Amino acid sequence: MKLKTALLVFAVGIWAIPSAYAGPRSVDVSDFDIAGVKTGMDYKEALAAAANHFQIAPSKIKKMPDRLSYLKDGIQLNIDFVTRIPVDKEHPLVVRMVLYSIVSTDENIAAMKEAAVDKYGAPSGEGIQIMMWCANPVTYENFEGVFCPDQASLKMYPYGSLVLADPSWEEALSIHNDALNTKTPNL
Repeated sequence: MKLKTALLVFAVGIWAIPSAYAGPRSVDVSDFDIAGVKTGMDYKEALAAAANHFQIAPSKIKKMPDRLSYLKDGIQLNIDFVTRIPVDKEHPLVVRMVLYSIVSTDENIAAMKEAAVDKYGAPSGEGIQIMMWCANPVTYENFEGVFCPDQASLKMYPYGSLVLADPSWEEALSIHNDALNTKTPNL
């Protein structure tokens, strides 16, 4: 029991250290996955990957038009989609974000942080208690830590959530929609 308590105190203490890693460092997240799901996968691929990861039938995953969701025993997985641009009629949706969360306890958060570092390696750095992995980490004057704006990234939040996101999919859709809505005045 004392060893378990000591390990928990150590793990929580590591979390409180502003940055236990030299940084910022570039990390290619293009091949990262959460529960087998990667950004850029289509709907069927993501459904199959999540079902395979949790070793369940795909029917156990809740399906919505732009989201897949699975919740069991305090673990939640949400997979968000956006329209693929350029349009692909066979694969119309693409994963833009994967969120994995666990019940927020000190022990769970310490275990999640350890699991994330084991799977993905040392992060690019930390900013405001958020561990971040990305290719182009930045620092800002007057702000402590590392940030990963406007790029594919993996972020570990201090309350027990891990988010893998690639904003380029939404940006492509936004540019496409702007082009569709661009009109030439006919005065």
